Amino acid sequence: MNTPLAPSKILGSWKEIAAYLGKGVRTVQRWEQLYGLPVRRPHGSPMGVVYASCDELDVWLVQTWEHRHTVLRDYERGNGYVTLGDTPKLVQQSQQLRCSNIVLIESIREKLHELYQGCEQLKVALRSREEFAPVFGPGGSDHGRVE
Repeated sequence: MNTPLAPSKILGSWKEIAAYLGKGVRTVQRWEQLYGLPVRRPHGSPMGVVYASCDELDVWLVQTWEHRHTVLRDYERGNGYVTLGDTPKLVQQSQQLRCSNIVLIESIREKLHELYQGCEQLKVALRSREEFAPVFGPGGSDHGRVE
């Protein structure tokens, strides 16, 4: 007795495909162009109309990621490539760098604010000196002034 195969779920739009893969629409569109993400277009339909089988996407993911792991192993062996290292460790380092950058940015903002305040104080001091210049002359003193 032949039992029919369970039909694979069909995703009928870029949005559905992206949601299934947990990515953005533009990312999965780029994956189609660059990495051969298995999407289909009905014959004679507009360019934006696509559909994909969940089963085909799953197989593609396994094959693509397995290839990626092979490439990473080659990198890690030092076969003429830069060693990428352990991804969780790199993610942690990236988070630490991000936190350090936030601290540095805040420090720069504080220093800029201090610089701005110093410039404002200097501006006030120069204005007050200019107010006295006509009385004392260009040098700011009353030496040589005859009354």
